[in-house]
Order: sequence, then structure tokens, then C-alpha cells
Amino acid sequence: MTASPLIPSTLRPWVPEFAVDYQREGVQWATERNAAYFVWAAGAGKTLGAIWTGLVWQAYSGKKVIVVTKAPVRDQFRREIERFSTIRPQVLTGRTPHPIPQAIDWVVLGWPTLAAWQPELSRWARGGIVIFDELHYARAWKRVARRISSNNRIVWDNLDNISNAAAALSKACRYRLGLSATPVPNSLMDLWSQQDVLEPGCWDTSWNYAHEYCDASPGEYGGLDTSGKSNVGRLKKNLRRTWHRVKQAQVNRFLPPKRRQLVYLRKEDQSRPAAFKQDLRRAAKKGKQNLLEMRLMEAATRKQKWLVDTVMDALICKQKVVIFTGRQKDCEKLAEVLSKKIEKQGLGCPVWFGHGGFGPAHVDTTCVEYMAQPGPALLVGTGDAYGEGKNLQDTDLLVLSMLPYTPGQILQRENRVARLGQTRPALVLYPIAEGTEDERIASILLPKLEQVSEAVGDEEAEAVMAAVAGDEDEEEILARILWEMDD
Repeated sequence: MTASPLIPSTLRPWVPEFAVDYQREGVQWATERNAAYFVWAAGAGKTLGAIWTGLVWQAYSGKKVIVVTKAPVRDQFRREIERFSTIRPQVLTGRTPHPIPQAIDWVVLGWPTLAAWQPELSRWARGGIVIFDELHYARAWKRVARRISSNNRIVWDNLDNISNAAAALSKACRYRLGLSATPVPNSLMDLWSQQDVLEPGCWDTSWNYAHEYCDASPGEYGGLDTSGKSNVGRLKKNLRRTWHRVKQAQVNRFLPPKRRQLVYLRKEDQSRPAAFKQDLRRAAKKGKQNLLEMRLMEAATRKQKWLVDTVMDALICKQKVVIFTGRQKDCEKLAEVLSKKIEKQGLGCPVWFGHGGFGPAHVDTTCVEYMAQPGPALLVGTGDAYGEGKNLQDTDLLVLSMLPYTPGQILQRENRVARLGQTRPALVLYPIAEGTEDERIASILLPKLEQVSEAVGDEEAEAVMAAVAGDEDEEEILARILWEMDD
């Protein structure tokens, strides 16, 4: 079913020279089909592989391209498309769709708004191309609900969920690409909807799939128990029609010791901030620097939903994660929320947290225990307690939920995970909340980070400091930030 008219060989190999071997293989794999699934480990470059695949499909078919991704990374995906092509995609937001101009070639939207936009996208694309980033978001296999009509007949109603919207859009498109590092977050039943989205009508009904591959049986409290496995060999054979797999060991060979990424969160993607009025008033009385720190802490609380989703994705990928927060209460709250999520997912992942209120002995002990854990593992701590002089270099992902506002803070916190003895390629995420103090810090300081790419160990700190700060010293940068603050 996945065979498509052969795309000319002059188009298929069109991938930039810097692409790694598995990216080239993936594009080749996908463009020999009209449906493919990049099951690539975290950090493997799925976004670029998807962009190149979409460009080849578009060059061959002349059709429109739709990208569905996590809401907070819509703009990041758009920037990558613009960086590696001449395409200028339109980002679709909100739940009130409008006609998409035919002059637009690519659109990008978030999963939460897919259901609202699906009818317009299907009309606009007209047999085009759809790229489902993080396709496991459409894993819900229950798409219909039964009810008894007024004339006592059984009626099946479509549920208003992401899986139904993805399936409807997929049927309106000719070329389909899925991306995920974790296609099976819980059980094999998670795969049915994803595969049905990629290959509509080729995976039977969810009921038959459950009995074929999940050893389905009546649930203890009613419904269907789909947590089992059956005919796994046959399932793997069928998955090979679409799956192109890249494991973590393959990825790590190509990753630099440290990567940085800025993530911009639009207002609609932010969480409701915690109560800060009294804290802000007290901080204002102590001076501008205290007020700056409190505003940055307030911005950090707006990132909680994004942060929880991002960290859970990393932990499911068996990564080790460190989060640096601002306030002690935020540290404890994050650890509590994530611990509950981890338990619910059945990950068996240890969680450590700490701050200045616990004392230095507790902070040192949690660092040692975290380093000894092979992974997945999570450490949540305040930047003040863990951001200097600690060894955390056995880490895949560092998230600075409260942005540092001096080069010294940036270097110290990054160098907890990127230092001598580093065992894993580390990704450092800087989330920036639109409409908050984050934007001022980002405009003054963080863009300079993009000029720095090789900082690995402490011995490079002086050179990195110069590259980040330019001709200004740290005190001058802080003075500029404080001078630009509103009273």
C-alpha cells in the first residue's frame, strides 16, 4: 500500500552535504513510499529529515505541505524550514480557522488546534503532504462512542479528539510522514491509531487490532484490557513497511558535546502564573536587581506545562534530565507534578530535588546519587543551590526554566553538565516566555550564545565568557539590563 509512483532519482538524493548517513537513508526510505515513520532517537535530527523529505515530495508532486507539531515548537519548526529552504511557511494559531491563501506552500500548526483547522487544511492541501511531528500525540485508539438514539437504535458518534482529526487530515493527503522517538509510550495498542493515520484502512479496526496484537480480553472493571502482547513477530513485519529506525547509539556518534536551543513560548502556550503580587512588591522595595530576579521567577512559572511535557518526553526516551528553577516552592512543585506523571506512566524513574533550604549536605548527596543512576533519571533544583561547583556531567538534557541574566550564571550552569568527564552529548534548553522579563534578557544576552558552540570544559570558560560578553564585562551587561527595566 505504501508504494508510490517512483520519484526521480535526481530528486531523492537531494539532501545537504552536512546531513549524516541515517538522515540520507531516511529521506531515501520515505521518498520511495507515500507513507513513512521516522522512529528516531531523541536528538537525531528528525525535524531536518522531515523538512528534506517534504521538499522532495513537494518537488515531485507540486502539492502543499502541512506540518503538525507540538504547539510550543511551531515557531522553531518554522525557523528551521526557513533556514534550510527558500520556503516561508505560515504558522496557524487559534481555533477560529480562516481560508489559507493558495500562494502559501507550507503551513505549521500545533496539535491542540488541529481539530479546528482540519476541514480547511483538507480543502487547502487537496491531496498534498502532511508531516506529523510527535505522531504519538495521535495514539488514542478510541475514536467513536456508542449511544442509543431516540428510536432505540445504536448510533456511533465520532469523538472530538486529536486522533480523529489526524485521521481525517491524513485521508485528505497523498503523502504522509510521522516522526517520534517514543511511538509506544504505554502499550502496543498505542500503535494502532498512529499506523492507521499513516496508512488509512490498512490496519483493520482498533477492535481487531487489539485482539490480533494486544491479546485483548475483558477488563476487570469492564471495557477491554489491551495491555498484553500477541503475534509480535507479525506486527514487526507489518511495521517494517513504514518504519525507519535510528537508535540512540547511532545518534550519539554525530552529536557535539553540547548544544543550545532557545524555545519561544507564545502567550497561549504558557501556564497560568503562580501568585506573585506580594513577592513583586517586596522585591521592588529592595531594588531593581531583586525585582528583576522576581520577574524572571514569575516568567518561569508560566513554563510549567511546556516543561512537564518536554521532560516527560525525554524521560520516556530514557534520558537523564536536570532542571534549574528559581524559587524553592517552584522546585518542590515541579518535582511533585513530575513524580506523579512518572508514576502514572510506570517509568520507574527516580526523582531527586533540592534547594538551599535543604542544606549543602542534601544537595551534594542528591548529585552523587543522580550521577550514579544509569537513567532515566530526573533532578530538579534551584540554580542557586546546584548551578555552581556541582558535577552533573552525566546528563542528556538541561533545562534552565528561570533564565540566567549574566554570562557568569550561564557558564556556571551550563558547565554543570558540559565539563571534563562528560559522558553524554548534552542539550541545554532556554525557554523564553513571550511578554515577560525573559524577552529583555533574550534580546540583550541570549542571542550571543548562538555565537558560542564549542564550550565543553572549565578550561574554556574564559574564552567563552569573552565570546558571550563581547566587549562588555559582566557588570556592564547587568547594568544595561537593570537600566532598561521599567520602574
